[in-house]
Amino acid sequence: MLSYLDKILRNKKVVPYIFIAPFLLMFSILMLWPIIYSFFLSFHQWSGIGDITFIGLANYLRLIRDPRFLRSLYNTVYYVAVSVSLQISIGLVVALALNSKLLKLRELFRVLLFSPVVVSTVAITITFSLIYDADYGLLNWFLGWFGFEGVAWLGRPRWALPAIILLAVWRYTGLTVVYFLAGLQSISKELYESARVDGADIWQQFKYITIPGLRHTLAFVTIVSIINSFMVFVEPYILTGGGPAFSTNTISLYLYQMGFRYGEFGYASAIGYSLVLIVFVLSLMQLKFFRIYEED
Repeated sequence: MLSYLDKILRNKKVVPYIFIAPFLLMFSILMLWPIIYSFFLSFHQWSGIGDITFIGLANYLRLIRDPRFLRSLYNTVYYVAVSVSLQISIGLVVALALNSKLLKLRELFRVLLFSPVVVSTVAITITFSLIYDADYGLLNWFLGWFGFEGVAWLGRPRWALPAIILLAVWRYTGLTVVYFLAGLQSISKELYESARVDGADIWQQFKYITIPGLRHTLAFVTIVSIINSFMVFVEPYILTGGGPAFSTNTISLYLYQMGFRYGEFGYASAIGYSLVLIVFVLSLMQLKFFRIYEED
């Protein structure tokens, strides 16, 4: 027996698989199996206990007739469109400023901008719930200094989702800045020097050198930001619980509610795979757009 094991360990083709076997086992149990089983459940009706009943495409057909799912989809798309646009635009402007040699203490600003990314999402969300408090919140106190009346930021449908978007922009823009900084530093300085010699102004340098040089970074940042934004869950769950009047319910939060609050695990699985399909299609569209842009 020992000689057989020794022979296996001496086989250079087998040893690498032995080392990665624990990871593959854990990945299969904790990641791969849930993915496969949830796909299986999406075609069934199951409350978490009892028998599993096959119902075919009924869960997926139910999605297009479910007003709450459609509202969650609208909220999520609105959140993604606004938050990603702000993260990219603000992140690019800040990255350009931090990449400039005219700015002092650039390293300090980089650390400060990136620090929200490494802080716990739950801690940040709870902090913002205090900031948004209608009676004692810092934001209403600040607005009062300028004569504005306080707003129930998390208690009104009009302001609740923008408040969550503001939190997301504050937290994730620093990560976008880091990506853009890496892209800016990969652009050759000789291109800018040649452009200045030829009489190009700052706007022309930005349009014809910076933007084309950042096309791969911009594609990566856009796709990653869209994927992460579509999966938003913690912020609306803690701040509003999906309210008021379902105005902040996202697809991920609705999935959680249907599965763990109402015990409809089959329908929740269908919601999850609809989200996967939406993100997949959007990612393909983004890749196609940037590929066409690169060819042009």
